[in-house]
Amino acid sequence: MDTIFKIILEILSSLYWLFLSSIFFTFISFHFVRKILDNVKPSIILPLLFGVLNGTIAAVVETMVDRNLPHVVMFFVPLTIVLELFCISKNPFRVYIFILGAFLINYCGIYSLIIAATGLLWPELPNYLSAIDYRVFIFSLVTLISSCVVILLARFIPLRELRSITYKMEQNLMLVFYMYAASITFLLAIRLSTTTIFQLQGNREYLDIIYFEMLIKDFMLLLGGYIILLFRCREKGQELHAVNLKEDLQLEKGFRSSVQEKALCSYSYNATKDCLEQFHPAFNSYITNPKQAKYSQMINHYIDFCVHPDDQQVLRKEVVCLDVEQKFQLKVNSLQVRMRRDAIISFCSDAREIDAVRLCEGDWIWIEVRDTYITNAATGDLIVYVDLFNVEDVVQEKKQLEVAATTDKLTGLNNRSAAEARILDFLSLKSHDGAFFIVDLDNFKLVNDGFGHPEGDKVLRDVAYIIKSIFRDADVVARLGGDEFCVYAPGMTSLDAVKRCVEPLLSRCHFEYTYNGSTFAVTSSIGVAFASQANHHYDTLYHCADKALYTSKTKGKNTWSLYTNEDL
Repeated sequence: MDTIFKIILEILSSLYWLFLSSIFFTFISFHFVRKILDNVKPSIILPLLFGVLNGTIAAVVETMVDRNLPHVVMFFVPLTIVLELFCISKNPFRVYIFILGAFLINYCGIYSLIIAATGLLWPELPNYLSAIDYRVFIFSLVTLISSCVVILLARFIPLRELRSITYKMEQNLMLVFYMYAASITFLLAIRLSTTTIFQLQGNREYLDIIYFEMLIKDFMLLLGGYIILLFRCREKGQELHAVNLKEDLQLEKGFRSSVQEKALCSYSYNATKDCLEQFHPAFNSYITNPKQAKYSQMINHYIDFCVHPDDQQVLRKEVVCLDVEQKFQLKVNSLQVRMRRDAIISFCSDAREIDAVRLCEGDWIWIEVRDTYITNAATGDLIVYVDLFNVEDVVQEKKQLEVAATTDKLTGLNNRSAAEARILDFLSLKSHDGAFFIVDLDNFKLVNDGFGHPEGDKVLRDVAYIIKSIFRDADVVARLGGDEFCVYAPGMTSLDAVKRCVEPLLSRCHFEYTYNGSTFAVTSSIGVAFASQANHHYDTLYHCADKALYTSKTKGKNTWSLYTNEDL
């Protein structure tokens, strides 16, 4: 054990270790201060150079000065760090004064504590070391422990608030005054105490008293500096929070004003207390005292009276059933529902809005209910702002776009992509079979060539009407393109059911034309396949029905064929 202790002493009391620890302390201090200062160059070279300067100063002072002058080193080490910051950043001079005082109070305080602690715990330590080695040992510990303290400060002190205090003269005067008063006290106390300690080397009883007083006094002085700094940071943090809150409220107020200008109706309620905050006059028509009524009960009443039956459940799920904790996690929630025209008019306060609602067709109007969730900073309650917007035009336009994207413009039937998507939905239910028809017109090109495309378009519209009239509403009827149509009839599994559809279709899709003395007929050829024959795969099903259609064509057209394995 003694051997290990002596090895540690030799390492810590060497000038080489003092030199390295000074570089490390300078490097750590640089990265801590860089989080506070503006315009600090991030290069690692300068911190290392100034660390070398710090290590050189410490080594030179301890080897060339015979007298015990620790305050010389304690002053020059923080001063070198501040000089470094001054060279590599462009900040107000008072900021450097603040940082120098902060480092002085820490460095001096930790030095004093180490002197007292080593004197109490290892009174025989000077016997192992010479006077110079003892001072080097103390300063090595000071730089290492100071580095650890700086790392902890960088982790736990709120640097954003400390930065704000540092850059405002009127706010950091008290801190600067305290730090320099404490630093001067430390330097004077160390100067007096070290002199006294060396004079009383032979009187252990008095030395223990001095060490103990140093330990208590300097610890409380250093701790007081941290506590004052933390309190100042806390006050500044509350101030910054209040400023940010005020700015947020201003932004929210502007946002609310712009939203309410476009809304049919706006009101707010307290979700935590389940009561109205700002209510609309329309509420008086249904509830005697809206301010005392529970919002959840009132909104349930409105949903029953105003909202379309198909939309009531989804609105209740998003508005009534959603608890406060779930709402706290939201920012904005919007939902589109249908509401009664007369109920919407009762909410409108502007003649322009009333006219816009009356111009909408039908008794039900699409309304967007938008909830904005805000936490009241004073009470912690969740406040919900509700705005109602008339989105009837938007919904109808969206429906028109959806119809245009899925409908054949000429015939009004499903287009190819829409039909494929719907058929795939049926085929995914492999337990359900169905029949797939491909209908192709015979001699249709002669109509376009002889009578023009308008007449050809009329034939296509007539065929579409005939197919729709023969098949069921649940069946998927589509125009695949040109003169080719398809039908998928889910649940149609018997040959008799197929015949009941194809026979009238062949009979009615018969159009006769006379052109240049010649008569020709436009008829239809049909290919049929069952989904089970294609293992419920759309591409295979289409291929099977197309094979059956080819068979109908080879038979002389104007007929139908059912796919069999012989068509392969």
